Amino acid sequence: MSRPTELFVHVTGDVTNPVPLENILMEDPVVRSAILFGYGRYNAGALIELKEGHHIDTNDHRLVEETRNKLVPTVERMNMFAPQHSRIYKEMTIFASRTKPFSYSYQGTVNRKSTLAGYTDDINALYDTTEQAALIGLKYPKVWSPENSLHFVRGIVVALWGKKIDDDADFFHYGADSIQATRIRMILFRALRTTAKVDTRKFSGSIVYQYPTISSLAAFATRAARGCLRHQTEIYLTRCTAMNNMVKTYTSSFPEYQPETTPPHDDVVLITGTTGLFGSNLLAEFLASGRVSRVYAINYKSHKAGSLAERQEALLGASGLDSGLVHHRKLTLLEADVSGEHLGLSQELYDEVLSSTTHIVHNAWLSTFDDDSPLSVFDNSVRTLRDLITFALSSPLPVPPRLMFISTTDTLRSTHARPSPRTQPSQPPDTDKDPGERTPEVPASPYDAAGSAYGESKWVGEQILAAAASKTPLRPIVVRLGQMCGGVNGRWREGERFPMVVQLSVELGALPIIDEEVSWIPVHFAAKAVAEMRNSLSTYLHVEHPTPVSLKSLLRCIGEELGIPLIPLPEWTAKLEQTIYRSPHPPPSARPGEDIALTILQHLRRVAESETPDHPARVFKQPRLSSEDAWFTSPTLRGGMNVLGSEDVRLWVEHWRDIRMIPGAPGGP
Repeated sequence: MSRPTELFVHVTGDVTNPVPLENILMEDPVVRSAILFGYGRYNAGALIELKEGHHIDTNDHRLVEETRNKLVPTVERMNMFAPQHSRIYKEMTIFASRTKPFSYSYQGTVNRKSTLAGYTDDINALYDTTEQAALIGLKYPKVWSPENSLHFVRGIVVALWGKKIDDDADFFHYGADSIQATRIRMILFRALRTTAKVDTRKFSGSIVYQYPTISSLAAFATRAARGCLRHQTEIYLTRCTAMNNMVKTYTSSFPEYQPETTPPHDDVVLITGTTGLFGSNLLAEFLASGRVSRVYAINYKSHKAGSLAERQEALLGASGLDSGLVHHRKLTLLEADVSGEHLGLSQELYDEVLSSTTHIVHNAWLSTFDDDSPLSVFDNSVRTLRDLITFALSSPLPVPPRLMFISTTDTLRSTHARPSPRTQPSQPPDTDKDPGERTPEVPASPYDAAGSAYGESKWVGEQILAAAASKTPLRPIVVRLGQMCGGVNGRWREGERFPMVVQLSVELGALPIIDEEVSWIPVHFAAKAVAEMRNSLSTYLHVEHPTPVSLKSLLRCIGEELGIPLIPLPEWTAKLEQTIYRSPHPPPSARPGEDIALTILQHLRRVAESETPDHPARVFKQPRLSSEDAWFTSPTLRGGMNVLGSEDVRLWVEHWRDIRMIPGAPGGP
């Protein structure tokens, strides 16, 4: 079994376990040791130390090519066992020189880190060479029709050989060698990856030998592109089906509502999930409201040290709020298994909460930044929502408690591709929606949310509430929160990308120029707006800053605070790549998903790949929303906050310095 330090993450997010594959390479009679590399890269490669008597002059390109060819059967056998993303091509092998032999431990095992460190320049040069070999002055096809594919492959041949050949003529009859075949493959694969998003690592390195004519290679390219499109469409529809199936699972029956008692004079709020940044701010807002007489704050049982009260107190203080609120006379802190019977409370306490609660705010939800997580990981979160619906419909009050569901604008991430009402459920949506059109505060389709596991799960929650509202007297309120930024003391939620970009920028000595408009809302204002919405007449409400601001201007303010310049985003990305590639192995403390440099590089690559002529790439993608109902309901959104600017930036930077995310100010403590 490989240790975590031996695994490495590709720029695509795929993880390679190198040890079993290296063992296969070392079965070759001329190979003494092998190390796979590819941290932060698209393709993997292999550094090979040959046995005594088989060493070569690594500067002799002819000998290197001959040795690579001899190892092809072993490499191909390794690729049979390797996952798609871990396979290597012949040209991605390099050989250790006599002047830089592998480093070994006393036990005879290879010192991976020190050996790779000695070959950093060679590995980077290898990637640069292969990258340059794939560049050609041809425009890549946007659509891989048979005609376009044929035209493109003809262009490759002319560019490499300087002459036209017949579409059905064999390349090798015209004198093509292995080097030219490799270049043809690299150019074609780069084009397929760029415009058709094809994962070319699944194809053999001998593809040009399998399709040795212009016509056959062009036909292969068309099939590869169309196969990828069909695959992506199938994934899309499969995710939508999973979402609809989960909705059906939790909407099969609802209890009958049977009111018994008179309503209380004041609001009594039951809120879930108050130990996060937004939850803490929500708690503070409800406790400050003169119309709220009691707040029950339910949180999942935790294995963290300290009592719930101690953790809540610490979180309030860390968020710049009054930590003494934990002792507020209105507050009852409850730690329970919310998904259990009676919300995990004793019968006596359950009856007390049930008989008095007028409002439920469901904020607790599993948080993950992994878009590829299966929807099933959110089962407990969805089940808890369903239990809260049952709780509301079991209330003895004249009307069921208002149930506010804290959703997300991620349920609208694909609204530019929203299908028309005539679109069949089994068909993917058209993409003819005006990109400038704002999405109204209405129910979303599964197509709108598909692609983000977190957004998909929230969409499921919205649909369960819609089903309950159609069959019972329940009147839910769905609050779709947009991107939140720093609170009263500048604190951002952990795991957000923007603070990561700033942290990396300090290390790189420059900030990127990102020319986008953002509608980020400070977390305390978002909480205040949500508290104001608890009696809304509207079902769907969008919460974001009412005045968009240029992200470029915010970055300029950060640059002034930190004393670093702004540079074009491509240049900044190149500096980030250089930092990652300076060492061909992962940082010793970074596990998959925890390396912020690679996390941001992966995000920037995905953003670039998603760009189309109609929908330019956005680093901090936000759907364009209409928030008229939210503005009508919330005085805070109508005019209770200033435009984001230098004062907000100053708070953010101060907080990042306080938590040692970035260095302190010059001359500071």
